[in-house]
Amino acid sequence: MKAKKHLLFLLMLSLAGCGSSADTSDDYVQSGNEYFDNGNYDKARLEYKNAIQIDPRQAEPYYRLALIDEQNKNWKQMFANLTTVEQLDPNHADALVKLGRLYLLGGQIDDALTRTNKALEVKPDDFNAQVLKASIFAKQKKFDEASALLAKISKDYPDHKDVLSLDILISKDKGDLQTALEKSKAAVAKYPEDMSLRLIQLTLYNEMKDYNGMASVYEAMLQRKPDEREIVISYARLLVTMLNKYQEAMQVVETYLANHPDDSDVQQMLLALIDQKDPQEALVKLDEMIKASPDNYEL
Repeated sequence: MKAKKHLLFLLMLSLAGCGSSADTSDDYVQSGNEYFDNGNYDKARLEYKNAIQIDPRQAEPYYRLALIDEQNKNWKQMFANLTTVEQLDPNHADALVKLGRLYLLGGQIDDALTRTNKALEVKPDDFNAQVLKASIFAKQKKFDEASALLAKISKDYPDHKDVLSLDILISKDKGDLQTALEKSKAAVAKYPEDMSLRLIQLTLYNEMKDYNGMASVYEAMLQRKPDEREIVISYARLLVTMLNKYQEAMQVVETYLANHPDDSDVQQMLLALIDQKDPQEALVKLDEMIKASPDNYEL
């Protein structure tokens, strides 16, 4: 009898332990979410990992880690975490959509469609899943199906950025570049701070070989993101190679370096620009840079 009572006591302790473990894991997830919402991704990551240590069977901490990976553009680790979520919770619609996007970006259309359809089984009216499916249709060149689904989505979300972007890309992929460009201008007017729409505009102008149009987009981007090295380098390169505007390119580079004097990539671009006109002056400039930053071994 005593043995039975002892076993029952141990069983109750075990069950109680399982319950408290799950609760504690949830607490860590909630704490991590607070850090995440405040942009403190390092502390959020630590909290999610603590949750996983307590209960590795929960999908949510892995999903939240995937969101941090997305913020950090760590696509490989994001994919790994989303795959784990799918294994632990095959009905996690949000994870399935993000996994589907990664598959689509990787050109694995069948895998993308499988995840998208599964997400729509779980959440038939999910906005992101519907947009992803329309994107897959467009990738498959099923433009009628893509446009029909997009029209359905647009009834509830007529001005959503993702809807506008996909509408532009469908026109582009159909070969109607002028229509795509007009749509992109309207979308940019609605979302002037969004860089992804301006990148689409750059692609359109490039395909149309309208390099002045590209320059106008880069100028607008630079006004909003003056500290973005990639914009500076791409804009300066366009000015020199396609528009033969050497002085304008120099001004773009020098303006950036005035605020970022130790950026070796842009320093090297400045040297290359000077070298085109005066190789001797480029050597003098290089010597000045080395003296100003003797520890910069990339010069």
